[in-house]
Amino acid sequence: MTELNNELVFSIDEYRTRVKNVQTAMAEKELDALLCHTLANINYLTGFESIAINKYWMVLIPSNGNPILLSQDFESHNAKIGSWLDDIVTYPIGSDYIKRTKDLLTSKGLHKKRLGVELNNISSLSAADYLRLRASLNQATLIDATSLVPKIMSIKTQAEIEYLRQAGRISSAGMQAAIDAAAEGKTDNELAAAAYLTMIKSGSEYMCIQPIVTVGSRSGIPHSTHKRIKLKKGDVILLEMGACIFRYSSPIMRTVVIGTPSDSVKQVAEACIASVNILADNMKPGVVASELAHMAKDVLRHLPKHLLWHGCYCYSIGPGFPPTWEDYAEIAVKEHNDKTILKLGMVFHTSTSIRDIGNFGTTCSETIVVTENGCEVLTNVPRKLFIR
Repeated sequence: MTELNNELVFSIDEYRTRVKNVQTAMAEKELDALLCHTLANINYLTGFESIAINKYWMVLIPSNGNPILLSQDFESHNAKIGSWLDDIVTYPIGSDYIKRTKDLLTSKGLHKKRLGVELNNISSLSAADYLRLRASLNQATLIDATSLVPKIMSIKTQAEIEYLRQAGRISSAGMQAAIDAAAEGKTDNELAAAAYLTMIKSGSEYMCIQPIVTVGSRSGIPHSTHKRIKLKKGDVILLEMGACIFRYSSPIMRTVVIGTPSDSVKQVAEACIASVNILADNMKPGVVASELAHMAKDVLRHLPKHLLWHGCYCYSIGPGFPPTWEDYAEIAVKEHNDKTILKLGMVFHTSTSIRDIGNFGTTCSETIVVTENGCEVLTNVPRKLFIR
């Protein structure tokens, strides 16, 4: 470990345990090595992080022994302060990093072996680079191992949960700041600024997803956000915040109305809240995801059929970088997901958002960790429709 190694987030023993767990999973797939290209997974295994998420990164996980980090030389200094690794290999700016990857594998005798690769859409291994890598390693067997690390990441340690608690407190403060700032004549940008300032001043790092503030008819459009729009009476405001501590985010969502809400808005908002209440009341180890989803669905059955709902009641969250705080897409609470059984240490963004497209959208969500006795809600803002 280098002398500059002064920003470790977890103990070296915890990192070593994570690597050993990955190596056990690799053995089950008969992999000689794992080529880890997803920055969140790299961070989880090594502690390394950088804001330059567009760069090419790789951590080589052999079947035995410590990982090796391959980084652009300009970016490698973050590894010296943030990772526990001694073995850091670099490539110069502008050089062929795929060739450097092949050279590293060849030097370790792995260029003809079974190699796991990560093929998700946030991997630093682009489709074009994957094709080049496959061509250059024409004697190796490349195996899709996209889910290998995330499956292990989905069970959080107490140290991870503590960071999520901290993030939850800050997310909640940012949400309350946005709610308090909401008033007729204000702009959606002002609400976003109030939330952002509060979260950054309270200790949040740069976020996986920036504060979402979408108002009026735009609140009925999924994944829209602030755009210098003035608030007026009757406007519905859909808010989503996710402060970040050591790359762990704890999202929260709430709905605000300027003035008196319509009966339709109240009905839909109350259904969102009731859905999240059902989820929070019934999350515990051993529960099958599909059974939990059906419980939550029951409180939505009375809603008009034309409304848009996203189809997922909870999804797993963990260490992340833009553009997502999700860690393992296969662990989710959906109606037809009988494979996911809730386990101690799983952490979910538990959300219900329902939209009348082009008219309004309402939402409610919490970050929740599964505990021995049920669950713990890590975010803390009253679960209600806010009227300003």
